[in-house]
Amino acid sequence: MTEMADNASPDTHALWQVISATKLGFEPALTIPDRLVHPDSWAGHLPFASWIVAMTQPRRIVELGVHTGNSFCTFAQAVEKYKLEADCFGIDHWFGDEQAGLYGEDVYADLKAWHDPRFGHFSKMLRMSFLDGRSYIEDGSVDLLHIDGLHTYEAVREDFETWVPKMSDRCVVLFHDTNVF
Repeated sequence: MTEMADNASPDTHALWQVISATKLGFEPALTIPDRLVHPDSWAGHLPFASWIVAMTQPRRIVELGVHTGNSFCTFAQAVEKYKLEADCFGIDHWFGDEQAGLYGEDVYADLKAWHDPRFGHFSKMLRMSFLDGRSYIEDGSVDLLHIDGLHTYEAVREDFETWVPKMSDRCVVLFHDTNVF
């Protein structure tokens, strides 16, 4: 094993201890995603998505803003691959917005046809607003929350603040597109 530099932070030491303790190391980051469709804006993050699920072993994953499902399906793929007792919820209205663009029913239909036969036994797509989706999720139950909705500061802040009660005491929150120009 490579020696850690003496000037490495305590957080760096703790991270490497977690990675070493799992016996998985970085192997989850080498997983090839089963689903990668256009737009592929999340493609560079998919190895991290698989890795974070394997490392944190969440009991419940919620994604706010699913679109074509690249990240959501990678989370579900990791749950299945690592045989985690977890459920996943992808929440979206599936009609787009001013940043992602508006899109048709075909986006939802394609994702549902691909997702449900593979992951439907533990993963659900909820077609509704993020606020309405809260009623399907128990308080304190979300261990991994991915916020990928409308990419404005105000919208992301509202998503985060309204979902805080749903987060467990070990929740990891992922924010996508935090620096949109």
